[in-house]
Amino acid sequence: MVVITTCENLNQAKEIAKYLLHNRYAACVNIIPSIISMYYWNDELNEDSEVMLFIKSAKSFDELKKIIKKIHPYEVPEIIKIDIDGDEDYIKYLEKYSK
Repeated sequence: MVVITTCENLNQAKEIAKYLLHNRYAACVNIIPSIISMYYWNDELNEDSEVMLFIKSAKSFDELKKIIKKIHPYEVPEIIKIDIDGDEDYIKYLEKYSK
């Protein structure tokens, strides 16, 4: 699966990625800097610069979601799961490093 989350800056993104990788919650994390997020929060329209993380993992979504909520600085972090079907060698790689 791929799990997407965003955070305020590159340092936060790297800390989250390192934690997930060191603890084998993810096999790979792509960090995409400088996205613009527009969203409602507390009934107000907001626009902020953020950093997006694409977290690739073979862990259970519930377990990964729990960990992200624990280490994420946002009150309500974006945590979106996308199931993937891909090259079987790549899927084996994900399973090797994140199960």
